[in-house]
Amino acid sequence: MSPKTPRKPPVTTPHKAVSTNEPSIRPELNSSVFVPHGIWSADANIPSTSNQAARPGIDPPLLPSIEITDLPTRTITDHSQSDKSLSRYWLSENFLRGMQAPDADGLRYIVGRKFVDVDDGGVVHTAHVGLDANPGVYRMKLLTEQNPSGPVLYKNDGSPTWRLTAQISERPVVNHDQQTGSGSAAKRPAPPVIKQPDTAIAPKRPRSSDTPTYIDQRLYTASMRSPDAQGYHEFKPRSGPESDTRFAFRDRFGNWIQVDPPIGGFGSQPTHLTHWTDQQIWELYGIHGRDIERFRGEAQASGKPPHWVEPNVTHDPVVNLLRDSLRWLHPTLTSTEREALLQSYNLLPSQLSRLQQHLQTELTLPQWAQAHKRMTEDVGNPHYLDQFSHDVINELNLKRDARHDWYAPETSMTHELREALLAKMGYLRNKNNCLYRTDVPALFRGDERTPFELANDDAMLPRYAHQPGATTHKPMSATFSLKEGLMYASAPDPEYLRFNSQTNKYPGRNTDTHSDSDTSDASDTDSSESSEWSDAGSPVAWDHERNYERTRERQTEMFLYALDTRNMEVVPHEENHLFNSAARDTPSTWFPDDDYEGLISVTKKGLEAERIWLLNSALTKGANVRDIEEQAGSRGERIEASTHAGHANKHEYDQLIDEVEAAGKPMLRLSGNKNEFGYDITWP
Repeated sequence: MSPKTPRKPPVTTPHKAVSTNEPSIRPELNSSVFVPHGIWSADANIPSTSNQAARPGIDPPLLPSIEITDLPTRTITDHSQSDKSLSRYWLSENFLRGMQAPDADGLRYIVGRKFVDVDDGGVVHTAHVGLDANPGVYRMKLLTEQNPSGPVLYKNDGSPTWRLTAQISERPVVNHDQQTGSGSAAKRPAPPVIKQPDTAIAPKRPRSSDTPTYIDQRLYTASMRSPDAQGYHEFKPRSGPESDTRFAFRDRFGNWIQVDPPIGGFGSQPTHLTHWTDQQIWELYGIHGRDIERFRGEAQASGKPPHWVEPNVTHDPVVNLLRDSLRWLHPTLTSTEREALLQSYNLLPSQLSRLQQHLQTELTLPQWAQAHKRMTEDVGNPHYLDQFSHDVINELNLKRDARHDWYAPETSMTHELREALLAKMGYLRNKNNCLYRTDVPALFRGDERTPFELANDDAMLPRYAHQPGATTHKPMSATFSLKEGLMYASAPDPEYLRFNSQTNKYPGRNTDTHSDSDTSDASDTDSSESSEWSDAGSPVAWDHERNYERTRERQTEMFLYALDTRNMEVVPHEENHLFNSAARDTPSTWFPDDDYEGLISVTKKGLEAERIWLLNSALTKGANVRDIEEQAGSRGERIEASTHAGHANKHEYDQLIDEVEAAGKPMLRLSGNKNEFGYDITWP
């Protein structure tokens, strides 16, 4: 499965990596999908649907059409990183053995860890990386780090490698170093335009900002009195006559867009439509100069925008409603008051889109929206709450691919309704204020531990020293998605192959003669401290030997397990980010990091073997690890040793599953389409 595009991860409490650590089951991904969208204020810079043209005086000039030549790309080198400081991030060849090749995005994976090849002055090294939540860039990180602290990396176009230097062309701000004297993180492109239905309105006139002119700051400098109350910035020539003064608005990227001078002069105040600034009108409708003066006069008289302008539409109906339709409908309300008004209607995504379409042609709130608002205000109405909870589950797809590009329940529903819905849908809250369920049938986990080891120990132990704050007891990471589980089962984590079994307290001795970066980065901390905060459970028979010889460093096989989570506390990633993000304001509270991740609350003894089922390679069936061990008999020791030695013997485990089935033992059935989610599983 191709890994997804990274999304901005939530900020969580740092976790300490030790020998019983469990790596994050998915690469750190960009979580913008689940972070509630910001309610854009009236004066916010909103993405425009217009295409940007060439910027005279800023962009390199185009050569004649007879001969088109690519100009060389100028780079900025960060000299703050010395070779000495970088060397600790480079991984050894021994560590890289068996790692898959880079994908189309230049990313390499081992279970939940992400790696890239870095071209450092012509020499390619491999480094562990993570996504920095602010400002949303990749940084190198040590194997023992939870949050990346190393240098920022940049992807090389047309190559699977990355680099340590940024290109000016990657920065969205035009000539940013001359404007502000500092760098800026790359901005996301404007979201796609929502196609609106045809109406009988007269044709709109083109926006003048479709072909913007940028202020060349090599020739002009902003005056000290900029900006004025209407958003205008005054630019004086660096040399030449004072009469060559120019005016500009600043766009969402920080670029200075030249506009006509304010009609009343710099610092003047409008006489019509005074609750709009000139910049807000320019941002939403793309007009300036005398068009703004005309706009104000006509809008003041009619109470609505003139027919000859057309608003810039974003992909988010909430943003469009707040900055356009609802502002005309309720001109005296502040931005915050409009947000509260829209939230009080408790609308789902389809309803918000429907409301946006209605208000494009008629500035009145429709009867269906008013009726829905009244019904949802009565949270004690069991009939309507039951129907609405089904609508929420279906629209947000909570039983499978629970996500939405722009919808945020926390800002689109009132607190009272949201809590009533969560209870109706079966969500509970644990002592950390995290949402959890006890009716999740199954989760999936990719793991390098063999079914024989799990059956012999009668448990799967949690392997990451999480701090308290997510689950009631120790969290064990798994995924709701079978496809995601298959990805995590693609290659073993070398960190775990340093231990011969899950009960080893410390890593074994490296049999190679040369030291490795993974050894130097390894934690030698007693892992028992990681479970001290959990409730008492059956003690684990830990093996405290330190200098034993490693036997499984060459293992390449991974196993995909289905975990029976019925009647267990499961803390889901998606629902907590959708409905419960405010809980993270409590310092100790944290959520699962990865898409589709679920945290199973287990005691010190781990997850019982009777709940662990090994899936076959075709993903059509699975057998319990106890039945597999019993079926293998004396063959089990040889099969496991072959796996640890690095042999590709998955077929032997598939054969054992077939034998368990032939013996009439219980079997877990799957479709073979690899698209199951946890709620799809039916246990025998």
